Amino acid sequence: AAETVETPKPAIPAPTRFYTVQVGAFGSSDNAETLVMELKKKFTGVFVDKAPSGATPYRVRVGRLVDLAAARQLQSKLTEQGFDSFVVLPDSAQ
Repeated sequence: AAETVETPKPAIPAPTRFYTVQVGAFGSSDNAETLVMELKKKFTGVFVDKAPSGATPYRVRVGRLVDLAAARQLQSKLTEQGFDSFVVLPDSAQ
């Protein structure tokens, strides 16, 4: 009988928590989409994160980065291109 060989599972699971860089927050999805289109001309990984509540629920963010250094590097590139932004830390309450 042939033996079944178990494939070893990776020791480190894919990170579910990540750093991202927020470039803007808007009350309207149209304004958020306008910024997304502008950012996509120069950057990849641009997305809108919709908050469940608040005056500006449409948050335009760039990147899903596993460490703070990479997030800060992306933030400085955004600043160089004239996009005011800040690093959003992973939500520790996940």
